[in-house]
Amino acid sequence: MLVMNNINLQKLSKNAQFTVTTGYTKSEIARLCGVTKAYVQLWFKDEVYEVPPKFCTILELKTQIPCETWNPKVFTKEWSDFRNGR
Repeated sequence: MLVMNNINLQKLSKNAQFTVTTGYTKSEIARLCGVTKAYVQLWFKDEVYEVPPKFCTILELKTQIPCETWNPKVFTKEWSDFRNGR
């Protein structure tokens, strides 16, 4: 069972899990990316988050959270291995 800071993440919605995991709200993500909160909410449609790749790199630079966290469908383990020179 995945527990972070005494919070059972599996009992939270996907959106709430994302906020707890990254430490950023949608409003904060919007501010960092220079877009509206409404636009960011589109990334969280149907309980699945998909941050557009161009914003993943911005967020990684500003938060030190890797692109793989922001969009694991695009930035896969292979991307991580490539970036880390493996």
